[in-house]
Amino acid sequence: MSSPRASVSVLPAIVITSILEPERPYGGNTMGAKLTVFCLFLIGTVSANAQYPRDELVKKGAVRLTSAELKQFISGVVVEGPSQNNPSVIFTTKFNSDGSYESSFTTAKGAPAANAGSWTIREDGALCTEGRATGRGRGAIGRCSHWYKLDNQYYVADADDSNVAAQPRSIKK
Repeated sequence: MSSPRASVSVLPAIVITSILEPERPYGGNTMGAKLTVFCLFLIGTVSANAQYPRDELVKKGAVRLTSAELKQFISGVVVEGPSQNNPSVIFTTKFNSDGSYESSFTTAKGAPAANAGSWTIREDGALCTEGRATGRGRGAIGRCSHWYKLDNQYYVADADDSNVAAQPRSIKK
């Protein structure tokens, strides 16, 4: 069984170890300090939001939510999790009971961003959003995702394809 995929950022660790290296006028080995900082930084940058191949979740017992289950569950909740396009970007979306949604996040460059629109559920159980970026943005946006549940954890996959990574979602009512 394969392990979950996680994103790791190595370049910032190299930059930090260079910045934190003290000057040693009489020489000395700083490799131990560099290695310690590097390892601590890697631990901090491995995403806590591991991605699993969709069929791995199904093999573990995850069940795809039906359209009726998803409609009852999603209406009125706040969902948080990594972007399906860029897992290092964490967003928060409120799915209103009237079929509208609002989403906010911080871009990979650190700028605040938001979008809003409507949500629907297809007959096959996919949750689809259609909206526009608010403020400065790229315009029209949309996506359909299937939702899975394993124990008390929810996951989404962009399409019902065994090669697609399923990402965890936190739910707040």
